[in-house]
Amino acid sequence: MKPEASHFSAIIKQNGNMNAAFVEFPFSTEKLFGKKGQVKIKALFDGTVEYRGSLSKMKSDCHILGLTQENRKVKMIQMILDGKKGI
Repeated sequence: MKPEASHFSAIIKQNGNMNAAFVEFPFSTEKLFGKKGQVKIKALFDGTVEYRGSLSKMKSDCHILGLTQENRKVKMIQMILDGKKGI
């Protein structure tokens, strides 16, 4: 069974004093993708910037998507995640 794309808006969060940022994934990866651990995804930022990465369960209540410095430059974080295939 292939999951539908997930649409959501997110706030970029700074990871402490490190030069690192992330967004929280507001859905259950187990329900959407059938996985509890790392989930490889394709994300679309601002409708134009494609990014391949992984949702990861760090020391947090939810999965997060780490962002590159380039991705942090986008004006609006509206993401479409496609976890249909192992990327």
